[in-house]
Amino acid sequence: MVINKNAGTCPICGKPLYESDKGTIFCSGWKNDGCGFIFNRKMAGHVFSPAEVEAIESGRGTDVINNFVSKTGKN
Repeated sequence: MVINKNAGTCPICGKPLYESDKGTIFCSGWKNDGCGFIFNRKMAGHVFSPAEVEAIESGRGTDVINNFVSKTGKN
């Protein structure tokens, strides 16, 4: 597994975030400090843009996102 160690700062504990090659962003403090921050870049058919990820990580939130798709294929 390839991990990008420069994926931002954890909004919960302030430690660095890592991103796996599968698009999962997680806190570097999960193992030693028990921080539970984890975020999947792709969720319900929507791939979050770098700007959306940054807004979520910073706690600002995003504009309304309407293109989520359920497992049954409905929006």
